[in-house]
Amino acid sequence: MNQNIWLSAFKRGLRGAWSHPDPFGVLDTVDAEMAGKRVEGIPNTIWQIMCHILGWGWVMVRQIQEKPSPKFDDDSNFFPKEDGPASEEEWTEQRAKLWHLANEIEMMMKDFDPTKTFPQWDNITAADALMVVVTHNSYHTAQIVMLRRLLGAWGEDVPVWEAN
Repeated sequence: MNQNIWLSAFKRGLRGAWSHPDPFGVLDTVDAEMAGKRVEGIPNTIWQIMCHILGWGWVMVRQIQEKPSPKFDDDSNFFPKEDGPASEEEWTEQRAKLWHLANEIEMMMKDFDPTKTFPQWDNITAADALMVVVTHNSYHTAQIVMLRRLLGAWGEDVPVWEAN
């Protein structure tokens, strides 16, 4: 298979083409107050889910790159104790970190060996690891969409990414 074809598919997956909304569009109109709002019966806020997405995204990327990855407390699993960001600035910075992660993945994919295996992960391939990032983001983006709906903050203002 042509490597460019499946690399394009992974890039589209990161941006939510076809299977789920674009994570960036889902978060674009969320402010710090909404990010920290609790919904009864739901264990995490948008802020906490966003921190979790970023934490695990960087773990996977750094492992693929064979660089030191972020450390986490097994009990927290990258979910912070705080319901929301301390400020609008912190929320803006966190969303920028998501863009940075996506850009890092796209840059990494330019010199990417999808067949490389990782013994520490039961010999999964780099392609498998990248698919974990895509599906993990998709899963948690859906949670954020549901939270926005429960908060009455989901509508036509959410852009849909057009795949090229």
